[in-house]
Amino acid sequence: MEQATKQQKRKLVRHSSQVVSEIISEYQKGRQTIKEFCSDKGISTGTFYCWLSKHRNNKGPKKAPAFVSVKIKEETAEENVFAEYKGLKFYQPVSVDFLKALIN
Repeated sequence: MEQATKQQKRKLVRHSSQVVSEIISEYQKGRQTIKEFCSDKGISTGTFYCWLSKHRNNKGPKKAPAFVSVKIKEETAEENVFAEYKGLKFYQPVSVDFLKALIN
């Protein structure tokens, strides 16, 4: 009989996020340890630590998105022009003899 009274089942209570925020702010304003605070409120310390973790993640600075849009400049053929002479475009180095042959 004594064991049954000692090991009473805890009643499952769900708290809204607003109530959780209020409980956390109440804890932060006080000077009690987490263990003392949870004992007074009837909350398990594990649950309270879980709430603190979620609260910090929600209130922390927003992270930058994992992907950022990038505009790629379309490459045109003229950007790779090595030399131009009278409308002729050279896309790679050419020999001097070749250029002399074109001029004549």
